[in-house]
This record gives sequence, C-alpha cells and structure tokens, in this order.
Amino acid sequence: MKTEREKEIHQCIACEILLAKNSWENHHFPIPKGLGGTETVRLCIPCHDMVDRFNLENWPSEFTYKGWSTMTREARLLVMKAISAMYRLKAERDEAVERSKP
Repeated sequence: MKTEREKEIHQCIACEILLAKNSWENHHFPIPKGLGGTETVRLCIPCHDMVDRFNLENWPSEFTYKGWSTMTREARLLVMKAISAMYRLKAERDEAVERSKP
C-alpha cells in the first residue's frame, strides 16, 4: 500500500508536466543555494538544465518571446524587470573590471 507521500502527484513548476518518481531535480528558488537558499521547487530535467545551466547573458531571445502571448501581465513585467536587472548588473560588472585595470 502506498503512503500519502507516494500518492502525491508531482509537476514541474515551469512546464507543468507530470513527473515520474525521481524524474526531477530540486531547484533552489527563489534564493540560489550559493547565496544561502534552502527552499526548493521541482523541475523536470530539461527545465532544470535550461534554468540552472544556461548562461542568462546568452539566453536566446526566442525563448523569452515564445510564450509571451500566454503570459499574464504580471509575468511579462517580471520578465522585463529580470532582463533589465541582468543588463544593469552586467554593465556594473564591466565598469568595475574597467576601473580595476591599471
């Protein structure tokens, strides 16, 4: 007889596919593990690979716009804020590198 935990249906939080037992990765979110995060969400392996191992600076723009029409207003605004923050941080990092040069 299965326990209540074994009866749970798990879904990838990103693409919402149903996950078979042990077919997911626990992704530290919203705070990355490297920054002390302890909370995790379940992602299927392909989604985890995209979010965790894909360099944001090289994230293909077609990935961003592919689901744009189905996003809520709030989701679109969050994506816009995240992309702007990424470019701002990159500019700050580049400026710091330039200032550190002799």
